[in-house]
Amino acid sequence: MTDKDNPPAQGTVSVEVETLTAFRDRVNGLITSLDASPAAPGAIAGQQLTAAQLGTGFQEVELLMARYGVVHQQLQALSQTLTDQINAMDITLQVSQVGYQNVEAEQISKLWLIQSQTTAAQPPAAQANWTVAQQLAAAVQPGSTTATPTSATAPGSRNG
Repeated sequence: MTDKDNPPAQGTVSVEVETLTAFRDRVNGLITSLDASPAAPGAIAGQQLTAAQLGTGFQEVELLMARYGVVHQQLQALSQTLTDQINAMDITLQVSQVGYQNVEAEQISKLWLIQSQTTAAQPPAAQANWTVAQQLAAAVQPGSTTATPTSATAPGSRNG
């Protein structure tokens, strides 16, 4: 006998919907919490350090600020991606409850937008096994998304 021969009882489906609803409410709570926290995309954007705060005329400060800028941009992108993924979970939970055809077109468009933005943000396949140090080196040098960075660390190793 397969599951097709024994469809779930009506009470089972109801429990699943209740579980999904509770999960959706937790996701909405996460969104609210994230938006009110220092990790919100807008809040991170406002937390920018300047070179003048560290001192001027030092090469080390300039190097630190270059790396800081890259990390800060990546942190902003991570925060936005987290927010988008939580929103996508909320929409997909709604779809699972009421069906794709019963969800507002705006929500479906938003889901597709999140999907395309997430896909576009993925690193090129050539960078899939790069270490953090290699990814940072590529981020500092625009246009180096496909070439292997000049580093003593080989792709796939755990150094960095």
